[in-house]
Amino acid sequence: MTPSANTLWSTTLIGACLSLTLCLPSCGGEATPPAETDGDTATTVDMSTTVDAPDAAGPVHTAADFRKAGPYAVGVRTYTLTDAARSRSFAVEAVYPIDPANAGSGALSLASFCTSTADQKTYQQLLDAAPKACPTHTTDVVRDAAPAAGTFPVIVFSHCHNCTRFSSLALLRRLASHGFVVLAPDHAGNTLFDELAGQGVALGKAFLTVRVGDLKAALDQPPIALAGHLDLSRVGALGHSFGSVTAGLFTQEDKRVSAVVGVAAPMQNPLLPGVDMKKLTLPLMLLLAREDNSITVVGNQFIQNNFAAALGPAWKLEVDDAGHWSFSDIAGLHSFFDPGCGKAERMTDGTPFTYLPVADAQHIAASWISAFFAAHLNKDAGAIDFLAAPPADSRAHIARKP
Repeated sequence: MTPSANTLWSTTLIGACLSLTLCLPSCGGEATPPAETDGDTATTVDMSTTVDAPDAAGPVHTAADFRKAGPYAVGVRTYTLTDAARSRSFAVEAVYPIDPANAGSGALSLASFCTSTADQKTYQQLLDAAPKACPTHTTDVVRDAAPAAGTFPVIVFSHCHNCTRFSSLALLRRLASHGFVVLAPDHAGNTLFDELAGQGVALGKAFLTVRVGDLKAALDQPPIALAGHLDLSRVGALGHSFGSVTAGLFTQEDKRVSAVVGVAAPMQNPLLPGVDMKKLTLPLMLLLAREDNSITVVGNQFIQNNFAAALGPAWKLEVDDAGHWSFSDIAGLHSFFDPGCGKAERMTDGTPFTYLPVADAQHIAASWISAFFAAHLNKDAGAIDFLAAPPADSRAHIARKP
């Protein structure tokens, strides 16, 4: 997100907070969350209500530990999708399970995911200049490997404003390792390289519709190489920042989606209107970074309000000392993406602090999101247990609505 976009997020949300009745109970700070227990442990609220009951055949039983990578190695495949109805073409990244025997011994540079030599060079220069501990430099996935045997649930992913389809690759990789296929389009016109070239689109409602169309096209036209391996009766949606709103609106409009997750932005959003939480009548999860200096206290207030308005079942995960890009692979890659990397001042009281290490923030998000989708797309008993009785983590605070 560019500095101007950051300003647009905060000033528009503040204006909306003052003029709308969405802030509960007031705009003076975050809404009071449901009562939690000792803040030194991961907490849950109203956990007496379980996740949706499994079907008559019973839940899938696994021994998977969602705090770790799953049993599969991970493949990636880049392809170009042409949506003739909209006269629009864009790159899509498929991230998918492969047989562990086919795991690679090397590591791919994230720069290699760029679709042109010039963009690869630019991305590598950004990596070289960035703080070493923040952006992801390499990943242990295998390009163009054969998919693992079987059919897998599908998740469509929408990236943040001025980001890329691989901006959250660590999260997508964890999902694939647990047996999900993720289809992540580049929202052409709204990528990092569009912005660097001075051609990026404005953060606004007009392009939100375009983004939703990109997710629909990705689900309508999966890669031929994965034919026979996708179970389109089990579909999830996931998005970060602008992508959170995109995933929410796509879910509202496309009845193929059975569960949705939004990271670091409210889905029902006064800056980007369209989502109505009362229309999202399926399991959802919202992730909130407690030191999100991009959407600010006001933006986090709207996430709180989204959760309060959700019909349930719904989860809200708040992470201490996390910033807007803490869960991504691009924290610190450019000044656009600094919130989440290194030292900063708390947005609540201005005191200095250090953001949670990116690897830790990614781990927390990946653990919860993998368990959430496994519970609701697979009826996985281990995932249901994870959501009902989560492992202790003093940095993560969970609330649940039945």
